[in-house]
Amino acid sequence: MTGLGARAGALLFSAFLSFSGVPSTPGALAVESVVRSGHFGTILDVVRDDERGVLISAGADGTLRVWNNNSHALLRRLSVTRQTVRQIALSPSAPLVAAIVTDGARSWELSVWNWETGVRLYAFTLTSEPLFARFSQSGSFLLCGLMSSDSLRLLAAKDGSPVPFSPPMLGMVGFAEVSRTDRTLMTYELSGRIRYWDLSAGTTLLDLPARAGLRDISMTRNRRVIVGHAGDVVTGIDALSGADRFTFSSPALGSLDGDRVACLSAAGSLRIRAIGKDSATFQSGVDGTYPGASRVRLTGDGVLMAGAGLEEVSASGSAIAFPGGEIQELSDIALTPSALALASSRIITLFPMGGTLAHVAPVTLSNPYAAAVMLRPTESGSILVWPREAPVTGIAEIDPAGGTIRDLGVRFSSPLIDVAVRDGRVSTLERNGEIRIIQAADGNVLFSASRPGATSIAVMDDASLIVGRGPGGGIAGSLVRIDTRTAETVVLASPNIYTGRLIADPDRGLLYSLGVDEQGRTNLVRHSGADLETDTVIDSTQGDHPSASLSLDPRDGFLYSTLGSGSIEVWDGGAKSAVSNPDFGAISLVSYAGVTASLDRDSLVSLWNAVDRRQLFQIALFPDGGWAAVMPDGSFAGSETGRQHIAVVLIPPPSSR
Repeated sequence: MTGLGARAGALLFSAFLSFSGVPSTPGALAVESVVRSGHFGTILDVVRDDERGVLISAGADGTLRVWNNNSHALLRRLSVTRQTVRQIALSPSAPLVAAIVTDGARSWELSVWNWETGVRLYAFTLTSEPLFARFSQSGSFLLCGLMSSDSLRLLAAKDGSPVPFSPPMLGMVGFAEVSRTDRTLMTYELSGRIRYWDLSAGTTLLDLPARAGLRDISMTRNRRVIVGHAGDVVTGIDALSGADRFTFSSPALGSLDGDRVACLSAAGSLRIRAIGKDSATFQSGVDGTYPGASRVRLTGDGVLMAGAGLEEVSASGSAIAFPGGEIQELSDIALTPSALALASSRIITLFPMGGTLAHVAPVTLSNPYAAAVMLRPTESGSILVWPREAPVTGIAEIDPAGGTIRDLGVRFSSPLIDVAVRDGRVSTLERNGEIRIIQAADGNVLFSASRPGATSIAVMDDASLIVGRGPGGGIAGSLVRIDTRTAETVVLASPNIYTGRLIADPDRGLLYSLGVDEQGRTNLVRHSGADLETDTVIDSTQGDHPSASLSLDPRDGFLYSTLGSGSIEVWDGGAKSAVSNPDFGAISLVSYAGVTASLDRDSLVSLWNAVDRRQLFQIALFPDGGWAAVMPDGSFAGSETGRQHIAVVLIPPPSSR
C-alpha cells in the first residue's frame, strides 16, 4: 500500500483500534467480535448439534449463522456465497457443515466448512440439482445424490476426495446411508428400489422393491423406517423389507427426528405425528399455525421454526425468538481518497479516510431519493449517486469534503443501469437503451444515442464509448465501440455472447469485460491493443453468475473480481491471486490506492489491504444510525449505540476442538 491510500487506510485502522472494546496484547485470550444480527431475508434451513451445543442456520442472504443452543447467542457468521444457501448438513463427528449453494436456476455447488474456525475446506460444482446431501453416521463420508443418471456422489468428508465405488447398476438416488462400521451402503432409488451394497466390493447384498418417487427423505433414529413424501402423501417404508409402514396425507414434509414426523404447510400450519409400528398419530402440543415459517426441525421436546425469522418453540407452546436482522440494508458502497461511502435507502454515511484522526466521526447525509441508490466515484474525489429503480430518476453529486449533495439537473425516462465518468463528463445508460454524455458542471448533454439491449458502458477516451450488450437486436457481438463524434459503431472481439460489466483503464490502454459465453461459462476478459483488438480470458468459471463483480484500482491498475461463489481474486496485470482472508459473499467491490472494500449480501462491509491481501475490519450500520466495526483480532469500535450490537466470543483452544 503506497501514497495517500496507504496513509488514510493506516490512520483509519489505527483510529478504530484506539477505540477498541477489546485490547489486543500478547498473551491475551483469543477472542472474536461478532455483530449480533440474524439473517437478511428468509432462513432456508436450520440444523442442530446437541453434542457441541450449537445450531446453524442458513439464509437466502448467502450466510451461515452459528448459535448457542441454550442461550441463543450468535457465535459466528460465515459468509458462504454471493448466491443462496438452500440446504445444510452437519457432521456427527467433527465441526463440519456442508452447504448446498445455488443461483436458484442452473448453478449448484456443494461446499464444506469448519464452522469453528470459519474456514472453507473444499467445494465442487454439481452437474445437476441435488436431491440430498448428508454426512454418514460415523462422519467419514459425505453423500450427495443428483438428478442425473450418474446420481450418487460418495466423498471422504475430511477432504472431499472421491471414494471408489463402482456398483454394477444404480438408478437416480434420492437418499443414501452408510452403516456405523463404514462397511455397508444403503441407497433408495427414485424408481422404487432399496439396495444394500458392500462398500468396498461394490456388490449388491440386498435388493428390495419399494414405493417410488419419495423426496425429502429421512430415517428414524433406529434406522428402521425411511420417511419421505410424494406430493401431499407422506409414507414410511420399512428399510429391511421395502413394505409401507404407514401413509397419510399432508401438505408437506417438514423434517424428521427420532420417531416423529413434522409436517409444515406453505401457510405455516404445523402438525406433528408420532411414528408407531405401523402408524403415525397426532400427538404434539406445539401443533398450530406459524405465519412466515418455511422450515421446521424437531428438538428433544419442541421444534425450531425457520422462515422470516428463527424461533424455538417448547412442548408447552412457549416461544423464544433468535435475534433478527439488525443491520441497516445497504444498496451500494464507494471509495474515494477522502471517504468510504455507505448508502442505504434512508441515509448516506461517509467515513473519513484521510487527515489526523483523533476519533472516527462519520458524516451522515439524507438520501436525496429516499430509495435504494447506486454510487460511483469521480476523478475529482466526489461521488455520483442515482436511484436504482423507478419511479424516481435523476443523478446527483456528493462532495465528501463539504458533506453536501448537488443535483445535476438531469432527468431520465427510465432507471439508470450504468454510469461512467471521465474528464468531468458523465456517461449514462438507461434501462431502455438511451445513452447520454453529460457535462457534470452544468448538466448539458454533449452526446446521445439509443442502443436497445445495452447492459453496461465504459469510456476509453474523448471519442470512444464502449457498450456491452446481450444477444439479438440485429447487431452482432456483445461488445461494441461507439465513436462519439460520428456515431459509428465497431464490434470488438469477445468470447462472450453477453457482456454484463465493463471497466476501462484508459491510462494503460486496457478494457476489462465480464460476461457469459455460448457454453454457459462466466468469463473475465482483458481487451488490449491500439484498437482493443486482442481479447484474453484471464479468469473463467462454469455457470451464469449475475452477482459477479469487478473493481479497478486506478493508482496501480490492479483488478479485483468475484466470479461464481468463489473468493475475491486480484489480477496484477500478469497473474491472479486470492485475498488471504477470502470473502465468499461479496456482491460489490470498490478499490482505491491499495484499499479495497467489499459489500456482502447481508450488508456487512469489509476493508482489505491490497498489499498483503488481508482483511482490516468490517463495518456495520444500524437502523438507529449507529455504526460498529470489528477487527480480525477481536477488537472492535463504534458509536455508543453501535457498540451495543457487538458480542465478544471466546475462541476455544485447538486442543478442545
